[in-house]
Amino acid sequence: MASAYQLLQERQKQIALHTAGLPFRNTSSTTSSKTRTMNGAFAKKKKQTTAFASSAASSATSEPTARPYELPDSLSLCPETPLNEPRDWEATEPDATTSPPSGVKADTALAAIKWVHSLAGIRSPTDIALVKTAAEGIRRANATPRKPKEPIDPSTLQKLWSTHDSTPSLADLRILFIAFISYAGFLRFDDFQRIRRKDCIISEDRMVIHLTHSETDQFRSGSDVTIARLPARLPTRPCPVAIAESYSAALGDSPSSDLPVVRRLTKSKRGHVPTKHPPSYTRTREIILEALKSFVPDTSLYALHSFRSGGATAACSSGISPLLISSHERWKSKATRDIYIELNSARKLIPSQCLGL
Repeated sequence: MASAYQLLQERQKQIALHTAGLPFRNTSSTTSSKTRTMNGAFAKKKKQTTAFASSAASSATSEPTARPYELPDSLSLCPETPLNEPRDWEATEPDATTSPPSGVKADTALAAIKWVHSLAGIRSPTDIALVKTAAEGIRRANATPRKPKEPIDPSTLQKLWSTHDSTPSLADLRILFIAFISYAGFLRFDDFQRIRRKDCIISEDRMVIHLTHSETDQFRSGSDVTIARLPARLPTRPCPVAIAESYSAALGDSPSSDLPVVRRLTKSKRGHVPTKHPPSYTRTREIILEALKSFVPDTSLYALHSFRSGGATAACSSGISPLLISSHERWKSKATRDIYIELNSARKLIPSQCLGL
């Protein structure tokens, strides 16, 4: 027995052929008797007026199971039969082992129904308020809870820097640049992917990165991200500005270069050679997780956004003003900022310790 989806596909083919003025064959094995009667009557009527209908009728006489026909104007392009036959619903009725429909399947079915009705030029039942409410209920019933990625902590970055600090290659410097600049500048992937060399101004005490546009910059007015240079008396602590200087020197780009800073690398006899194109999100994520797998218990808990949330969490744990954190991360909403910040266990004890008990 044909399923509802197969019947829908067959009806779509019939509509397309009918619109183009071409004959088509009814391959559905569950076509109702009413539909066959109406099609036969229409074929007989066309037989008296056109030669094509005459040949169609003779073909129908010789091949009763697969005969060409055209849809009459009185026949609905989306008939109720055979979808309303009880045996079809009984065949598709779920049993105890069948899982409930997911939100994706419901959206796909609703989109298909709406598209077919739009081709037929009739109002879709998906526009009914009851159908919309039922679809929303299916989505909510099958919704999965949000699982944000874990933030990167400073000790993990320290281990990453210690591993690649001795004789770093261009590939190692690229990993360190992505990790530390994203962490110190609270940058998303799209942010550091668009950074060009001419957008970076490095001075004695800071590095200023100009973002031409970002996710939070709705008016494309641009924004600046300032990263402080660590004192030289702390050689054991990794400095994001020093890492950016080393990476820029390894690339060999001029200060006015229009090329992106984070670029793809190709291997050659001389080592890694940068190309002119930035890497994709998937490839960048693979590179970073490969570098972190020796320092974290499970790499599936981390992503590129972990550096952004890790920087915000470390800033909050250090007692920095929430206003400064929002300004540095370019957040205008307190609710959005709180999503990225995860308090450590020590700070979670502060409220209950300050109750005067």
